[in-house]
Amino acid sequence: MTESCETDTVARWNKLHAVPLFSPRYPNELVIRWTFRNFPRDRAAEFSLLDAGAGMGRHTILWAREGYIATATDVSPIAISQIREWARQEKTNDSGRSRRSG
Repeated sequence: MTESCETDTVARWNKLHAVPLFSPRYPNELVIRWTFRNFPRDRAAEFSLLDAGAGMGRHTILWAREGYIATATDVSPIAISQIREWARQEKTNDSGRSRRSG
């Protein structure tokens, strides 16, 4: 990916993440079922889960609330800052990262 294309991609995602209507807060039901089927709640602290392309962090926050070690990555620094703010409000530990591929 060229630097110009990468910059355009980040800018596009930053623009979308700045719009509140683009920020779903409820985790996807399929993700919830998959999580609890594969990673038992009573052993949550034993599991590290990665939310790659986390967007606004709806799954990251769910996992952190449930006691999992949750890490978020996203190409958008705006998304990561919003995840960190949400985690702060929820009083969860977050380890969000904004990463550029390449």
